[in-house]
Amino acid sequence: MYKMCFRKRWWSSVLFCSLFTFCEAQQKIDLLFVGDLMQHDSQIAAAKNNNSYNYDECFQYVKDEISAADVAIGNLEVTLGGKPYRGYPAFSAPDEYLQAIQRAGFDVLLTANNHCLDRGKKGLLRTLKQLDKCQLPHLGTYSD
Repeated sequence: MYKMCFRKRWWSSVLFCSLFTFCEAQQKIDLLFVGDLMQHDSQIAAAKNNNSYNYDECFQYVKDEISAADVAIGNLEVTLGGKPYRGYPAFSAPDEYLQAIQRAGFDVLLTANNHCLDRGKKGLLRTLKQLDKCQLPHLGTYSD
């Protein structure tokens, strides 16, 4: 009934097959979509804690709602392109930001947006590597 193509991403097929199976069994599913998970210079500076970054406070008031969704999908509107960390116009957030996003309860991140190449191909590839390292499913941009 549903035909989907997820280029070489086995977990995408598993995720969406599981989603449809869940829907059939439950007759209802709660989806949460969030846009523009990003970091400007002031947000990066506020999260700095000596030589690391802590973003848990950023999600404290919405974490319960994000986690309550059956599937929480966010638009990662920033690269994880490494240092130097910067906001506009060439976004690159610390890796700790991704970890906080995951702890907040996001299940899938979308990466295709106008900032996915802010740090060029190298930044895009590093972003994908970090997402894979965290085993956080993502859709939109690919290494090939």
